[in-house]
Amino acid sequence: MAENQSEHLLYDQLLELSARTTPFHMPGHKRVLSPAPGLPVQIDLTEITGADNLHHAEGILRDAMDRTARLFGADRTFYLVNGSTVGNLAAIRAAVPAGSEAAAAGPCHRSVLNGLALAGAAVHRIRPERVPEWGFSGSVKPEQIAAFLDEYPDAAAVILTSPTYEGVVSDVRQIADLCHRKGAALIVDEAHGAHLGLPGSRFFPEGAIACGADLVVQSAHKMLPSLTQTALLHVMGDRVPAERVERALSVYETSSPSYPLLCSLDGCTGILRNRGEQLFAAWEERLTRFYRRAAGLRALSVYGLPEKGTDLSGLYARDPSKILLRAVCDSSITGQMLLDVFSKEYGIEPEMAQDSYVLFMTGLCDTDEMTDRLMDALSDLDERLLAGERLTDYAGCGGSDVVRRNFDEETIY
Repeated sequence: MAENQSEHLLYDQLLELSARTTPFHMPGHKRVLSPAPGLPVQIDLTEITGADNLHHAEGILRDAMDRTARLFGADRTFYLVNGSTVGNLAAIRAAVPAGSEAAAAGPCHRSVLNGLALAGAAVHRIRPERVPEWGFSGSVKPEQIAAFLDEYPDAAAVILTSPTYEGVVSDVRQIADLCHRKGAALIVDEAHGAHLGLPGSRFFPEGAIACGADLVVQSAHKMLPSLTQTALLHVMGDRVPAERVERALSVYETSSPSYPLLCSLDGCTGILRNRGEQLFAAWEERLTRFYRRAAGLRALSVYGLPEKGTDLSGLYARDPSKILLRAVCDSSITGQMLLDVFSKEYGIEPEMAQDSYVLFMTGLCDTDEMTDRLMDALSDLDERLLAGERLTDYAGCGGSDVVRRNFDEETIY
């Protein structure tokens, strides 16, 4: 039977269920009184008859997760309503026995280190080389993984972050092969790479699912059209059984999952299934146009432009959706100063700043107008800096409203 092509099938099912039931159950708003305008209280249900149970899904939630698994090419997919954080914690609990050896490769999220600590594992950090002049971490090299596995042949798992916040991708296929030869599981924290490997995403690097990883954690809300806090945990093969992953999720994930967030994940799947090819094609066109124009900047530099002399030798691959910008005309201009200029003068909010650069995240839902506005702002600032203007007004700027964008990449992304 042909799959229902609705982009929001789960939403439709919950709305119908809500309309025909009287709620003598949680939540307390009873689908009558919304605590704020626009909140979807009609579908804010709990595990009543017909609504399934995320922690033992056999009905409409299992069907929704299976739809997502088919789209992403996974053997099994779990919806997450506590972000990629809970996915990392559960993946590690499922794959890393207490007291075993495990490696955290590359810059990693604190949930990776917390998960390994909770597992009582002996943690080994594998740190790649830094990219010259920019300072962020390059790709984890397969030979680094091979050396770790030779030294610790009984290691339970390698946890690899790919892509990183800056879009740096490692050779997941070769690393997966190295791990499996030694009997170790490969967990890929692909929080910033939910768009990789999807239909229509040929402009971007290959995703970890297709490259042989055993468990892949993705933040749908970071790069795809889904609500904040939504994420996915994909299982491939039986090296780490899906049943063990499900038990681990029951330990770390809330026992009261948000049905609106679950609808967001199913709706995201529907959009990608029905319109993904067109959305990815438009995204590729916008980025191609942006990088073509960015090649003309002189006081500012965008990472990844070979014609501008960018050294890409330390990278296996990079996701071009992450736009990295730094000033080359004045070494005193920090990433934080650039963030403040774009925020306060151009009304453009970057994702984060590091010491020397600022990062802009693009996405499927950007518009041509948004991309052109960013490029116009870059061109204007470039001209100002070439004319000798200094950004001294922004020295020392950066209050509590931007602290969240400043990260120590050795501990979190």
